[in-house]
Amino acid sequence: MQKLNQNRLVFKEKLFEYTIWFLFIIFCLVFIALNFRNLENYVFQMYDSLYYPYSTKSFLTSGEYHWAEGKPGIVFLAGLYGLDTPLKLMYLYIWSSIFLAIGLFLISKIIIRDIYMSLIPSLLWVTSELCFYYSRTQLLIFLPFYFIGVWLCYKGIENLEWWKYYLGCFLLGYSVLSYYLVVYYLFFIFGFFIYLFYKKGFSLFSFIFKTMVPFLLPIILLDSVVSILYLWLGKRNIPFSYAFYLQYKTLCTSFEKIDLFKFFYFPAIFWQWDFCVSILIFISFLFFLYYLFRAFKSKQIINSDLLFLSLLITLFFIDFRHVLGQFTALRAYIPVIPIMYILIPFFISKLIAAKHSKWVFLAFLIFGFWRLSANYNDYSNRYNTGYNDLTYQLRKNNFDVISYYGIQLNLEYLLEEKEIIPLGGFCNLNSILKNDQKRKEIVDLLKTRLNAGKKVALLFFYVDQNFMNFAKSQLSQLFSLKEIAKVNMSAFAAAPVVNEYLFGYEIIFDEPLTLLPYGLIYSLELKNEKL
Repeated sequence: MQKLNQNRLVFKEKLFEYTIWFLFIIFCLVFIALNFRNLENYVFQMYDSLYYPYSTKSFLTSGEYHWAEGKPGIVFLAGLYGLDTPLKLMYLYIWSSIFLAIGLFLISKIIIRDIYMSLIPSLLWVTSELCFYYSRTQLLIFLPFYFIGVWLCYKGIENLEWWKYYLGCFLLGYSVLSYYLVVYYLFFIFGFFIYLFYKKGFSLFSFIFKTMVPFLLPIILLDSVVSILYLWLGKRNIPFSYAFYLQYKTLCTSFEKIDLFKFFYFPAIFWQWDFCVSILIFISFLFFLYYLFRAFKSKQIINSDLLFLSLLITLFFIDFRHVLGQFTALRAYIPVIPIMYILIPFFISKLIAAKHSKWVFLAFLIFGFWRLSANYNDYSNRYNTGYNDLTYQLRKNNFDVISYYGIQLNLEYLLEEKEIIPLGGFCNLNSILKNDQKRKEIVDLLKTRLNAGKKVALLFFYVDQNFMNFAKSQLSQLFSLKEIAKVNMSAFAAAPVVNEYLFGYEIIFDEPLTLLPYGLIYSLELKNEKL
């Protein structure tokens, strides 16, 4: 009888375990399926995304191959699969976010050492709004290389499996090619690796040789091979190392714009976009500090705790750069945001017995399903961004030529049948119409199209209210401007991305700007029939 009861308990436990895994598999399938819905609505939701279709197409046609804003690794990866349009590149972005979740789980497994608790950070991250929006941009591509590279390096040193360590360093090098600012964060990781080498009895020279050769290999290969190839083809190439020179110039001038108030930028934004989870993270972070204090005091600190600390400390370094006045928008915090989710199960694992971890995971799994359902409108095809509204209005009014001021829209990808004329980017709006020569060029260009009998649209997107008023006053001297439609800006781009520009504009222009809360579409006509 006792054996029968014991068998029943084992059966119930196994059934419960299989049920959890079944629900988790369902969650993964639903998450992956939802992520590939409605992608066309998020094309160009971020300004920087416009570089990669152009750069990839240029790379594939042996055109100009440059450092692509410090991320040539993305262009190379996209080129391997022929991803030369924004929608094709979106698939690379989505798959990167999925592999990111796997890398986050591997890091969590080292720190928490419980498979169920280690899955919680990935659950929280993939169901967050930040992950949803940024998985539709190029900004997550480096993270799988970064996380999996750190995991391989740690496992390689711990078990003295050097092939893992070399591969991990190579992936870390490629992560720098995909987001060059990662090189700053690696100082903390490499400092931790030096400590592990020292504990294993290896010298500093051994660390430098075993680390720097595979780490620098992808960077040297890309710069040297591409430079030689393009020199042979007679094409222009800007080396990737140029990105580090630009960062050096930025650092030299950054101390002139110190603003301690910007230390609160990230906590305020994160609190806004992940309120419930941010409270748990804050409590868990306080516990982690207390835990570290006790561990250091009793000299019982373990390697996994130091790994966690070396990954988390990046947050303070990024905030320090922001305080110095660099354009450190929300995207710069991406390497540390997923890591912060590890704090929650780390805290819980210290409070409960290991046998209860399945119940905790089940609770977070249910919470994950709820978070997915809360974002359903974003995933659904019924959701329309400003790009949908914009292209609908332009096609509906049968415009032949579309001219615009403000952030580069890349409308030629969405409206291939139209002529697209950018009149000025957001960095030079203050001077473009005050320059007589530039103003004359713009007026002549528009007059030529109108005299040819073409219907011309004029757009204002992401521009200052004062600039728009000035531009309208100048253009209205020769043209009649008729307002056609207003496009909702809050749905035009990911809201966290819009927040980036609110902080970024102040740094670029050194003055407060009043951005229009909507995009404006005007129909342009000559005041006289022929001029």
